[in-house]
Amino acid sequence: MTDMNTRALDRELKRGSAELLILSLLDARPRHGYELSKLIHTRSGGQLTFHIDSLYPLLYRLEERGWIKGTWVEKAEERRRRFYKVTAEGRAVLAQQKKTWEAFVEAVRCVIGGENA
Repeated sequence: MTDMNTRALDRELKRGSAELLILSLLDARPRHGYELSKLIHTRSGGQLTFHIDSLYPLLYRLEERGWIKGTWVEKAEERRRRFYKVTAEGRAVLAQQKKTWEAFVEAVRCVIGGENA
């Protein structure tokens, strides 16, 4: 596979898992976009990076779907930030996405780790 094909596959895998990652992190507690970006980068050991210019449109889409709710928070001597939290509908979607992702990963393991037929 060429480097260009590898990058395209990486991009597609990231795009396919973005909602799951965001909903999972917000399920723990409300967070703002920059914090989400940093957490994904840190927890993935630098393998996954969500730039702000692609993260915020995703957050807006999740909010439009009713899966998350954003609230502006102002703290003294800090700029205001929009914190997002998962809604009940978002938790249901997250539960289904986790099942789907786990089944997909297991199927891939079976294919790539299976013995020759």
